Amino acid sequence: MVLHDGTWNWVLLKQFVRPSVIPHLLSIPPHAPSAGRDRPTWADEWLFSNLKINRLHLGTHIPWRILFASLVWQLWKRRNSILFANIDMTNDALQRLSYSWASHFISSSPASASPTPPMRELVQWSGAG
Repeated sequence: MVLHDGTWNWVLLKQFVRPSVIPHLLSIPPHAPSAGRDRPTWADEWLFSNLKINRLHLGTHIPWRILFASLVWQLWKRRNSILFANIDMTNDALQRLSYSWASHFISSSPASASPTPPMRELVQWSGAG
């Protein structure tokens, strides 16, 4: 989707995305190979630290790392549904769907979901300080 000089390949992109998506893509600069690996640096610490927390989410049988992964996945799918299909869902629906997916994962693979016994304690979002 990017040409050798690092610019967007608009001819190719227009074959795969709806015209209403093009303005969104125009606002995103393409990755410059000279900038190194294409990923946000803040994501590593935040994402991976949450994916390592094995404590149960308060009031559930779901380890935080499983629920967090489900929430991130559902947010990504929601973003794509809004962008590419103009379909949105409420935050409550997204939360219920995330809990449902996490619960199904736990019930279908209990050994891989909790390799060590999780501790029961409150896990919640905290504000950036």
